[in-house]
Amino acid sequence: LIREGGITIYPLLLASVVSVAVIIDKFFEFYVIKRTVRLLHPQMIKFLESKDYHKMDNILSENIYCKNLYEAIIHNLDKPLEAIKKLAKIGLEKDAEDLRRYTWLLGTLGSMAPFIGLFGTVLGIMKAFNNIAAVGSGGFSVVASGISESLISTAAGLLVGVLSIFFYNFFTIKANHLESRLESNKEEMLIVLETRLNKK
Repeated sequence: LIREGGITIYPLLLASVVSVAVIIDKFFEFYVIKRTVRLLHPQMIKFLESKDYHKMDNILSENIYCKNLYEAIIHNLDKPLEAIKKLAKIGLEKDAEDLRRYTWLLGTLGSMAPFIGLFGTVLGIMKAFNNIAAVGSGGFSVVASGISESLISTAAGLLVGVLSIFFYNFFTIKANHLESRLESNKEEMLIVLETRLNKK
């Protein structure tokens, strides 16, 4: 199929490899982030209430994903509450950017792949007509290779495009859900911090 798909099959193969690599990476990343947020946040609240900042720093140093929000709060506790709120918002925005990292590739590939396949379809049809012109007559055997090339290109473009767009939407929804969860965690930490400050 690759050999018979014509020249456009090669960029589609490259697109499929990139798409699959991004999909695997994002599945792993979202699994780790979801697990980290679920386990990390209760500990952060506990240590924030007990003022055990050393343990909080130790935990944050072990977590790679989505720690900008927590670091923005923990590393700036000596600042006024309003400043902490602004820094927490910036940290959350950085985490939101990390959640959407590389998903643009899926959206771009999903949009481009069908057009690359369509270009292959046009080239295949042109090849079929060139064969007719060269032979001087029609017939299935004359146009078969050109038609085959056009159909393979079309199918490959649609396959890569549909899968890429599907997972682009899937990961966008996952990112939105995790961002909402982090927003709730931010508000909870700020409430705990504000309550603690009011008790002084």
